[in-house]
Amino acid sequence: MPIVKVRWHGQRPSPQRIRLDVLGWGGAKEPRADGNHEQAWHCIPFSEYALYGLDIVYPFDDEMRVTSVDGRIRLDADWGEPPDDDTMWPPFRTFGEDYYSYQLSLDVEVPPRWAIRTESHPRYFTNATNTTALAVPALIRSDWWPMTFSASSKHPRPA
Repeated sequence: MPIVKVRWHGQRPSPQRIRLDVLGWGGAKEPRADGNHEQAWHCIPFSEYALYGLDIVYPFDDEMRVTSVDGRIRLDADWGEPPDDDTMWPPFRTFGEDYYSYQLSLDVEVPPRWAIRTESHPRYFTNATNTTALAVPALIRSDWWPMTFSASSKHPRPA
C-alpha cells in the first residue's frame, strides 16, 4: 500500500475521511422502495465515489459567506487576527471574477508516479440551494510540485 505523507503549517484540523451524511447532504433515511423519493445514497456508484477520499475541514468558528457584488466575488468572514507565524492572512483570496482560493498551508506527498486529485465535495451534487462551493478539479504530482498546496473554487451562482 502506498504511503501518503501530510504536513500542516499552523493550527488546522487534519483531513478526515469523507462520510456519507444520511439525514444531511446524503438524503433522507428512507429505504429504496416504490413510491419513495430517490436519495443520493441509493445510488451505489455515487455512494462509493462519496466515500473515496479526504475531506479538508473548514478550520474557523465563524462562517464564511461568498457572494457576488456588481459581478465580483465578495468574501465575508471574521477570521480574527493573523497568527504569529508565517501563515498567509486572510487564508481566502479572490481571483478573476468567479474564483477564490484557500491557502491550505498543507503539504501532501505521494509516491513517484502517483498524484493528488482534487474535486468538489460530494455534497455539491446534492445541494439544491447552490451554496456548496464548486472546487476546481486538479491533478497535482507532488514528486515535482514545488509549492504549498492551495484549493481553488468557483463561486456558486444563485439558483
